[in-house]
Parts: sequence; structure tokens; C-alpha cells
Amino acid sequence: GEMRLLDLGCGLRKQQNAIGIDMNANAHPDVIGNIEQGLPFRDKSFDKVVGYSVLEHLSNLDGCVREVGRVLRRGGIFEVFVPHFSNALFYSDPTHKRCFGYFTFDYYCDESLQKSRWKVPAFYNRDIRLEILEKSFVFSSRFKYMAKASRLIERWANRSEEWKLFYETHLCWLFPCYGIRYLITFRDPSSPERP
Repeated sequence: GEMRLLDLGCGLRKQQNAIGIDMNANAHPDVIGNIEQGLPFRDKSFDKVVGYSVLEHLSNLDGCVREVGRVLRRGGIFEVFVPHFSNALFYSDPTHKRCFGYFTFDYYCDESLQKSRWKVPAFYNRDIRLEILEKSFVFSSRFKYMAKASRLIERWANRSEEWKLFYETHLCWLFPCYGIRYLITFRDPSSPERP
């Protein structure tokens, strides 16, 4: 059948062929609703859920991630774009409640699934288990003369897990990142860790 796609907080730029949910009726979503109060969809009803520039507006990230895991079919993909903490524009928007770092979603991954040599604790939210398939820094500049430099820095910063760690721990304040893109899948919290 046709892939079912859900666009969280779709705003005015809803993904093509997606069901868009947003709390702002002026965005003309397919479903008007507050994603922090749950998703009004059946379990395992979507193949993919996207959240572009929406999770930073939430007070309850855990609740939203749980709900995405509930509505995604087994093996489904959660694609996310969030602002990086070095993005100065993040702090300008009064509706932003949290910024993200490269390892934010690793806290939902068993250590054996964390790709970096720098492991973070995975015991906080044992009922949410993720596997990060891809994650990368995204660079952007509103200044035309910086566009080429941004592309070069993005390629350099994303060269490997080691470079990503080096970039975030030593260089992100010199060369600020616009955001982070993740491709995530959900794992059964009761299944053993993969070696």
C-alpha cells in the first residue's frame, strides 16, 4: 500500500502526501491538535513521522517521543530536524523551550547502539528505546557570502563520529551549527541490547 506519513507541527510547510497535525488552525493542518496532549491516531498507523523544527517548542519531549513510537509501525522511521544549541537564532524565538545537542537522542539508546566512543547514560527513560540510524549537523547561513563556507564546514564536521564529537566539544561556538538531522527507529524496550 501507500506509505502513510505524519507531519508533526506541520505549520504552513506540510510535507507532500502527509497528514499534518498542528495546534495552529491558521496553518490549515489536516488535524488540529496539540501534540503534547497525545496523537489522535491508532497504534502503528504510520510508516514515517517527521518533525521539522517542532520538538524545540515542546515542554514534554518524552511524552511526544512515546506517542510517536506508539503510532509508528514496526520498523518505521522518525525523521527529526532540531536546532543545535550553538544556533544564535534558537534563543531569539520566545516559543522555543529547549535546544538540542548531538547526543540528546542517545539518552534514549542503549549504550551498545550509541555510535560514538563517548557514551551517555541510557537509564533515564527505559520505556523509550531508540536506535539512531543517522544523525548529522546541518549548517546554514542567511548571508550569501557565507553559503559556500557553511557547506564546507558541514562536510568537514560530518566526516565521521570522531569529527562530530570534536566539532561539538571544541568548535561549535566558533562555527555555529544551524541544527541536527536525525533518522530514528524505535526498538522494543523489553528486547535485549544488541551487541
